[in-house]
Amino acid sequence: MSGQTNYLGMVTSYKMRETEMGNRGSKSGISPVKEQRVDGSCCKINKFAIKVYSNRDKFCFLSHNLPNQIRTKKHSSSDFTNRKKIIKARLYSTSSTIINSLNPFFITGLTDAEGSFVCIIRKSTGHRLRWRAEVVFQIALHKKDLELLKQIQAFFGGIGIIANSSNDMCAYRVTSPKQISDKIIPHFDKYILITKKQADYLLFKEIILLIIKGEHLKEEGLQSIINIRASLNLGLSENLKTAFPNTIPILRPVVPKA
Repeated sequence: MSGQTNYLGMVTSYKMRETEMGNRGSKSGISPVKEQRVDGSCCKINKFAIKVYSNRDKFCFLSHNLPNQIRTKKHSSSDFTNRKKIIKARLYSTSSTIINSLNPFFITGLTDAEGSFVCIIRKSTGHRLRWRAEVVFQIALHKKDLELLKQIQAFFGGIGIIANSSNDMCAYRVTSPKQISDKIIPHFDKYILITKKQADYLLFKEIILLIIKGEHLKEEGLQSIINIRASLNLGLSENLKTAFPNTIPILRPVVPKA
């Protein structure tokens, strides 16, 4: 196991197999990863380039910094325990980096296709105005893409929930106005939607700002939200039109063609 290895050259890239795109945060399974070198040669190393043989007195540790050097050495029990802690820390750090490495433009593009900005007006006997406004940012995908939704949730700092939906669908949802204001709005202000969904986002943002200010608790503020809601998505239902006869829909923002 000692001496020069058969693979020389500097590492230029790591390419993961498509089958390894599932649970990137796992620390148990160690799967092969292709390593591409400057000279064009390839070899296989372990996932995250770390492999530990948990023999109590003797173990092999493949460093992620030196993927082609296997070091065999005797260690005490305490030394072995400390080394395991270091390895776990490296694994956690590496997996967290991978999960949070989604391109922001990918998030925006996926939202253009599969996302929605929703405001729901419900009857509520517990509210002084007898109505309440709820907001939802959502990305819905087939359940086979559950892992992608988990990565999106991690991208936004872990806020929101992932819920099962009908027809084998699942959805990442954020319903807290404060969390939407702190995390979702800054993202879409910076990475702008390019379809007509941008108009929905701008209207949705106005509603969020009114709720953050507490205007939804006032009769005039609630009516302002209804006026915005009338131009959002498919507009008001017949029941809401009847309940709020003084509604004047605001002009829907014009989205320039990409």
